[in-house]
Amino acid sequence: MAPFASVLIGSSEFYFDDHFRFSTPLATVVGEALRGGHLPLWNPWIQTGVPLVGERGGMVCHPGMLLTLFLSPSHAVGALMVLLLGVLAAGSTALLRALSVRTVLAIGVGAAIGLSGPALSYTSNAPYLATLAFWPLVLLSAVRLAEGRRSVVGGGLALGMGLLGGDLPGALLAAGVALCTFLATSGRLRTAWSRLVAVAAIALVIGAGSWYPVIWALPLSERGAGIAAAEAGRWSFHPGEILGLVWPHPLGLPLPRFTFWPFRQTHEDRLFLHSVWIGGLPAVASLVALRKRGPVRVFALVALLLIVLGTGASTPLWPALRPLFTFVRYPSKLVAPAALLLALAGAVVIEDFLSRPRTMLRLSLTVAALATVGFLIGPALQSALARRAGAPTDIVLAASTAFRGGTLRVALLACAAAALFFLVDRGRLGTARAVPFLATLIFADVFVTTADLAWTRPVVTVPKPPYLPQSDARGARVMRLEEVSHARLALNESAFSEEQLRHAMLLSPMTNLPQHTAVLDPYGLYLADVARAMADLAEAAPVVLAEATSADILLAPLSPPGEWLARAVDQGRLRPTHSMSAGALAMRVQYRLPRSFLATSADMVPRAEIPMRLAKSLDRVLITHGKAIVSGHASSFDPSLMPAQILAATRSERIPLSPTSWRPGAASYAVDATQPSLLVEIEAFMPGWRAFVDGREQPILQANVFGRAVVIPTGKHTVTWTFAPPVLVAAVWASWLAILVASLTLLVGTLLASGRAVGARLP
Repeated sequence: MAPFASVLIGSSEFYFDDHFRFSTPLATVVGEALRGGHLPLWNPWIQTGVPLVGERGGMVCHPGMLLTLFLSPSHAVGALMVLLLGVLAAGSTALLRALSVRTVLAIGVGAAIGLSGPALSYTSNAPYLATLAFWPLVLLSAVRLAEGRRSVVGGGLALGMGLLGGDLPGALLAAGVALCTFLATSGRLRTAWSRLVAVAAIALVIGAGSWYPVIWALPLSERGAGIAAAEAGRWSFHPGEILGLVWPHPLGLPLPRFTFWPFRQTHEDRLFLHSVWIGGLPAVASLVALRKRGPVRVFALVALLLIVLGTGASTPLWPALRPLFTFVRYPSKLVAPAALLLALAGAVVIEDFLSRPRTMLRLSLTVAALATVGFLIGPALQSALARRAGAPTDIVLAASTAFRGGTLRVALLACAAAALFFLVDRGRLGTARAVPFLATLIFADVFVTTADLAWTRPVVTVPKPPYLPQSDARGARVMRLEEVSHARLALNESAFSEEQLRHAMLLSPMTNLPQHTAVLDPYGLYLADVARAMADLAEAAPVVLAEATSADILLAPLSPPGEWLARAVDQGRLRPTHSMSAGALAMRVQYRLPRSFLATSADMVPRAEIPMRLAKSLDRVLITHGKAIVSGHASSFDPSLMPAQILAATRSERIPLSPTSWRPGAASYAVDATQPSLLVEIEAFMPGWRAFVDGREQPILQANVFGRAVVIPTGKHTVTWTFAPPVLVAAVWASWLAILVASLTLLVGTLLASGRAVGARLP
């Protein structure tokens, strides 16, 4: 954790990839909710609203997010990731000790794992690091259970924390590997099944705040229909990256300092896993683990299987692998735990080799030879690939230099290890004295190679863009056109940082959250019904999409403008305000629907017809025929409950309303209706919402697809909306209470065991 002391104290911040674009903005919403004294259940600033607690990458229920109570969002998430690196290192050390690796070697390898390529690459993606950090502790509990030692609560807590991290497939995979480890160590499944079930039960309760909301929201989301396997294949692990286990930068790719990927010529946009470097000695030694019995063989076999699966579309195996990735978006993510397992297996093999110094000498020379080959041919190979893929000359030279320097360092350190065990073999140095040097070499091999993998910068505060209008607490709403959000290839650290800030100023999905500004294009979880309606309207009438979703601002490229855009400006429906340095034009939407209003007329329309009806006119509210939410649950709406006066009204009147109180997931209105009306909120219609008129619950109707409506009788009324599904609230509280109980149980057990140990030593 020491290399990131500046992140812990808040003078610098991580910013690469999803840390800046995803985790930090979500932490803003979580922190505001917690400080406001309510659960972070709803996010009103993506699309027309999505369930925040259902965002599996948001770590909403992770106890580490309590740091947002008193730290800024980026500082809180950054500090949490540094703490997780410490958990990963400490857990790896404890597991290696349980596998009979001597203390000093276990510490050296554990610290190296905490700063290995996969770990530091994941500082850009907090949910995956939050799950990976608990892998060693989950495996440790399996080893202890197999040895007959009590580890039920500890195992359940470790696996539950992995689930709370948000990488649900990764946590389930950890459970599967732990089960295989248990069987390989003990084999007594028949007598231990009750303890294994208890571990799983504790983990499910602790992780309930993560996995249950995802299952709850999944059928309503775009992912409910499954991920296209072709998209999963796009984020596959390229077989060439396997060289990263013996060469520190595969084919000369010092990620992320230079984010150019030579394999672009194979039609892969980029690789999602940035590094697999775990040190030359553990990587090569891990192959010997295939000949050993027990958990170490399990580690090696599972690691190789995960690497094969992670290659996805990058290999001829894709036709066979394709069905596996219907619901998995990132096959390459399977390789990070594979690298972890190889490092653990390699450390155990090295421990066994210590009694055979001549074998350690051969192992070290093998690593030195492989690194020398990389030093001699690697730069030329990567340069040829880079030039064919169109990389600029300066980037090619910089990557080549980094590759040459990295492999040279590995070769020199491996030669130092070889010299060390040459002395041991000659009897000039004892093994006990050699091991601390070996542990230092393994750690140095990893640390000097991965030092550039975690980008940090001085803390940046992104100012609120000047084109955003002042509004109530709900904030402005912005519709962006794809041209202004198209990702560009960042060739170096400075360019990547500048591109991030450019996206932030253009309110890229998620970076809008600190400004309390809604954007219509989603990132992560989004509601399928809303997304389909937006797609239909965007094709038929883009300006109507902005108007129907109550967008205040439309961002469009300066060149080339579409005909519809010029026509909308001529008609006065869009008013240009100013151009931005990033190459976009900000335009006010002049005739948008209010965010909330009273409507005196409506039509009952089948859902499929609504987008085309909206494209023609927004005068009347269109209520989806047969859809309603009753007591928070999806239901069929009884048309007789709709006042005939609203359906028969020929005059359409909209009376804008402002909430008397508002926070994400709750709003109140004071209404004075001169005739039966509908109170319409242009915020997402989905189960979980409840509406109360004068304290009595009323059915919620779907209005214009993008909003909700409730019937208001004539007269003065108080209307309250709430989003707090009891099952989600219970899942969140179950997680937090279970963590508290499990932690206290472990603490009390540890104190009692320590007391007994002290008592046994007393005369």
